[in-house]
Amino acid sequence: MNEPLLYEFKSITSLSEDEKADLAAFSCGVAEIDEYLHEDALDDAQCNITRTFLFYYSPKKELIGYFSLTADRAHVIKSSKLKGKLPKHAYFPKISDLFQLFKFIILQ
Repeated sequence: MNEPLLYEFKSITSLSEDEKADLAAFSCGVAEIDEYLHEDALDDAQCNITRTFLFYYSPKKELIGYFSLTADRAHVIKSSKLKGKLPKHAYFPKISDLFQLFKFIILQ
């Protein structure tokens, strides 16, 4: 028998007052990531720069994470001064890894 999904994704632009309070209290433990969520994510969504989704554990309606999507890119060409100097940031895994993670979480 299939169990109902216990997770819900909700856009940052359509939050209730209770959900806004959850958002304000949320911390993942990494200051830079928390600052983006609290200070910039909603503005970026309203300016159509990103789409941010909150990840809730449904039975308790507990906010357990978030992710932001953007269509922006950085173009680094062979002669660019940035070539080889851009850091590989541990907080931003490859998209294929994210899909595997979400698939694992949802199937649990």
